Amino acid sequence: MIFYDFLVTGIPIPLTYKSEREFKKGSLFFLRVQGRRRLGILIKKNRKPEIKPEQIKNVEEDDFLGLIYPEETLNLIMWMKEYYRTGFDKIIQFFLPSSISYIEKFYYSFIREADNLDEKEKEIIDYIKKRKKVSRKVLMRRFGAGVIHILKRFEEKGVLKRITLIKSQRK
Repeated sequence: MIFYDFLVTGIPIPLTYKSEREFKKGSLFFLRVQGRRRLGILIKKNRKPEIKPEQIKNVEEDDFLGLIYPEETLNLIMWMKEYYRTGFDKIIQFFLPSSISYIEKFYYSFIREADNLDEKEKEIIDYIKKRKKVSRKVLMRRFGAGVIHILKRFEEKGVLKRITLIKSQRK
């Protein structure tokens, strides 16, 4: 197992991921962070992670975007972080290619019936059953922001399935 440190958009400190594969320093990836996909640059191998290996998420070959930053760019990122005394998340945004954009959308589909549902939960399940696949955005508009907790609970119980669609494109 190989451990890597990444600079990730929106995160002020480097994050550690693991992989069976060897990746090059400077590689650009989509990484899963707190349930969302974010862009990250591999900055170094981590010989001894501070947390237990089983708590570290995997980075997959499919997450690689096919772009590798040269050593000089990584050195400049590190210098700017120190010089401007700021977090990585503020510096990394200047080095991400404008030609890459991505959109992440969540959809839910019905799997099986559930017991002991209140009226609102029944209404949510019926709504999803009738439409086969419904976006989280539509569900939030229809049922309010509190629907996210209900969806998560249904997902954990195997009542609903969350489908994540990521559209990545180069301009």
